[in-house]
Amino acid sequence: MSVTITRGHGAISIASNTIVSNCRLSNQSISEAVEIPADTFLHTVCVGHQGKRQFVTVFFNVDDNLKKGQPQSSLGDLIFLGQRLGNALDKSFDIPTTIFDPDESTFSLWNAKLFQPRSTMDESFAHALSTIKSLRVGGHNSSNLKSLFENSLSMKDILKSKDIEGMLEFRRNLTASILKL
Repeated sequence: MSVTITRGHGAISIASNTIVSNCRLSNQSISEAVEIPADTFLHTVCVGHQGKRQFVTVFFNVDDNLKKGQPQSSLGDLIFLGQRLGNALDKSFDIPTTIFDPDESTFSLWNAKLFQPRSTMDESFAHALSTIKSLRVGGHNSSNLKSLFENSLSMKDILKSKDIEGMLEFRRNLTASILKL
């Protein structure tokens, strides 16, 4: 079953078998309809990155295996967003050097730098949705893809840099706004 929520200027459609957790998209951020695809998991985390508080929205297909490793020679076979990573990326895109640390010995979605930090939760969530849409279309050129993953973090990085106080502040503000209703 899918759900459509209409607020402000646009609608948010959440397809079936989808988990959206700790994400925020304000009315000002919605200028057109937003579609969250089926079988998608999205969760926003507050992190300390480059000396400031930022937000990262992680996203996967609910069937993606985050810990399954691949040898470097077959990184295109990693399943991300329910498809081979090699199908989502341009053939000339250098997966090992662009989304993995140079000293990495294990190649999995867990340590792939796929998630760009943003200044606000709204920006992070909107960027995640845009990236999902872009990767599902596939066949992008290397320069566009490189900017998509520039300064990105892996799940491993996010856990090391999570800002618990930042998330608690968000929860306190959310609780206060609900109590005002």
